[in-house]
Amino acid sequence: MITTTSDKIQVEINGPVATLTINNPPANTWDIESLPALRDVVAALNDDLSVYALVITGRGDKFFSAGADLKLFADGDPATARTMGQHFGEA
Repeated sequence: MITTTSDKIQVEINGPVATLTINNPPANTWDIESLPALRDVVAALNDDLSVYALVITGRGDKFFSAGADLKLFADGDPATARTMGQHFGEA
């Protein structure tokens, strides 16, 4: 069983197929909490030899994912940009 550290990432496994749902509507944006959770879930799925495929989807009707949560960058803090860039690279 795959667990996640964020309620913004949900994983369901049916046979050899894992479905990962981004649960951060309405735009399913990525943030400092959800990106490390994505990295950890994908690593766990890679270690699970019974999983052959991963489907990534988004909760809600409008978006799969709008990308990074731009509100995180509103104050112009370069440290936030570096952290998010690192998290995106790891995920």
